[in-house]
Amino acid sequence: MRHSPGPDLLYDLAEDHSAIHFRLARPLSNADGVATLLDQHVTEAWDFPDAATATVRHVADVAGQTPITTSILSEGDLPRLPAHAQHLLVCFGRRCMEQGSPDAYRLLTTTLTALGLDSGPDRVKVSRTKCLSPCAAAPVACLYPKGDFVARLDAATVPSFIEETLVAGRPLPGRTFQAG
Repeated sequence: MRHSPGPDLLYDLAEDHSAIHFRLARPLSNADGVATLLDQHVTEAWDFPDAATATVRHVADVAGQTPITTSILSEGDLPRLPAHAQHLLVCFGRRCMEQGSPDAYRLLTTTLTALGLDSGPDRVKVSRTKCLSPCAAAPVACLYPKGDFVARLDAATVPSFIEETLVAGRPLPGRTFQAG
């Protein structure tokens, strides 16, 4: 079996940086190329420039991604956004995530796409947010322009929420409330 350079490099790093604890998980594979790839990724990470000199383009190149580039607006210009009829803010605070907001978010976005409500004038824009505060009702979402909150919006509730609230415009019985 071929010996990977990864563990040796980690042992050297641990020796040079005693305040940092390094842990090596079990090998991913003994296949040819895995050790070389691991070594390449570790080298790239350690050769990364400091944050003060790194550019978005450089970070994207290292990560193998295309950076999002936008033009700078001229003074007095305002951005143009795709039209949307409603904007649903899904809480991704700790309590809401523990109670299922990631699953609800995934189901919301895939169902809205399947229904064609992810574009056009009836578009429902869905965004993840930090804590929306009513943690006792987790997972929570807030729908604009009405400003209605929805309590316990988990994956099981998503189909009826889409049908009753997002499509028909009615509050979801026992789930919809206002702030204040």
